[in-house]
Amino acid sequence: MVKCRANGYPVSKITWIRSGTKLPVCVITGAIVSCVRENYQVFEQTNNERAFTERDLIIASTKFTRDHGKYTCSAKNSQPAQKDVEVSVQGM
Repeated sequence: MVKCRANGYPVSKITWIRSGTKLPVCVITGAIVSCVRENYQVFEQTNNERAFTERDLIIASTKFTRDHGKYTCSAKNSQPAQKDVEVSVQGM
């Protein structure tokens, strides 16, 4: 799991990007979690009292070398920032 956390006011909008495509955020409704893409799971936690947003990137099945590469965490509010993370996966 890779975490991306941004502090600031207003609370930042965090997006995980891979190969120019935004990864969808999983929707949590009670005990049910639904994700648009099975392999990539992005979960969001927001705390308005402490002015932070956190999104966790989970690659559900890392046995595939296709998941290797650069993932970008982009945080946007009045002071946008981004950070690249290199994920390396060894094949079977």
